[in-house]
Amino acid sequence: MIFLLLSIFCTALLILAFKLFDKYNIPVFQAIVYNYLSATACAYIFLPDKSSVVSGAVFSSPWLWLSLGLGSMFIFIFNLTSLTTVKYGVSTASVAKKLGLVF
Repeated sequence: MIFLLLSIFCTALLILAFKLFDKYNIPVFQAIVYNYLSATACAYIFLPDKSSVVSGAVFSSPWLWLSLGLGSMFIFIFNLTSLTTVKYGVSTASVAKKLGLVF
């Protein structure tokens, strides 16, 4: 139950952050890309066994292209969510995001 509540809270926080990006003239695409770069850096820092990354074995993994495609789709979806929030408002973006989970 706690994870469901945290998911709802974080989704609402994300949509409000996009509204604040518009208010303070922060470029959304740059913020999303910097978020991905910082998440990658944190993942590398907290990775217990860095040998697969250092040796380059991760680059020959079969899941690499799928994960890069999924990451690209997330960037695209976050940009669409931001545009929806700016153009139509927080409530419309929130409802659209929740309807996307239902369907």
